[in-house]
Amino acid sequence: MSARANTVFKLGYRRYFDIALAISLTMHLLAFMFIPHIEINPEEDQIDELEVIDIPPEIEIPPPPKEIARPKVPVESLDESVEEEDTIEDTTLDLENLPDAPPPPPPGGGDFFVFDKAPQIRRYVDPEYPQIAMETGMEGVVQLKLTVDERGRVISAMVLSGDKVFHAPALAAAKKWTFQPAEMSGNAVKATIIIPLEFTIDR
Repeated sequence: MSARANTVFKLGYRRYFDIALAISLTMHLLAFMFIPHIEINPEEDQIDELEVIDIPPEIEIPPPPKEIARPKVPVESLDESVEEEDTIEDTTLDLENLPDAPPPPPPGGGDFFVFDKAPQIRRYVDPEYPQIAMETGMEGVVQLKLTVDERGRVISAMVLSGDKVFHAPALAAAKKWTFQPAEMSGNAVKATIIIPLEFTIDR
């Protein structure tokens, strides 16, 4: 913008301001004239009247439930005047009618042995796959419980779970296994372990 044009704008600024102010006041005045007046009535409180209805004589109102007495809790007291019914009943032990004691454990502590190093398998023999399972494409896992002696020999074997068709070959194979015996404080000891034996068909 040139200096002349800028000077002309500044000289006419007052006139433009007066015209804009007049237009704004006219629009506000027209708005107040044509916008309808809204009357706001305060809400009146509405109180519903209560009507008393007499109950017909054929309708019987059940009596209120009886209050249940709270159970008595025995409390230790130093007062000698406490009634006998408020004290705890006699709890002496009848030594003549005691239940029979459970049978003693078998000699040698059964099949539970303590060790700090589990036995490691040294010689593994594959189980024979049952023919009927082979023909039907049957597979499975047998959980074996083995007891290994101090020399690493399997002296006891039993099946915990698995399809019955795999029980016999699993036991026959496990009895041929040998182990590095378990250890307790550096000494070879007996141990009972659980080993899963998987039967799968090579495809």
